[in-house]
Amino acid sequence: MGFFSFDAIKDMEYDTDRERYVGADGSEFKTTPYSNGTGYKWDYYDQSTYGNAPHNSTHMQVGLDGRYERVDNDRDNNRKYHSSGWF
Repeated sequence: MGFFSFDAIKDMEYDTDRERYVGADGSEFKTTPYSNGTGYKWDYYDQSTYGNAPHNSTHMQVGLDGRYERVDNDRDNNRKYHSSGWF
């Protein structure tokens, strides 16, 4: 299960006003470094989040130590999937 894939983001263009990558289909991808410098958070939305529009999403937290946590939110079916591990 998951909404994020590298194929989904490869053709996105960076929107400087919104500080995220945006796809022609309205999908979005945002990367945010941890304030303490120990990792990053990646957020993928299958549709625009503008105006709090309903959307499915994948959120990954990736530490520089190789540990990750991933949450896929399937709002269409009211389900959440969680996984974690090491790269």
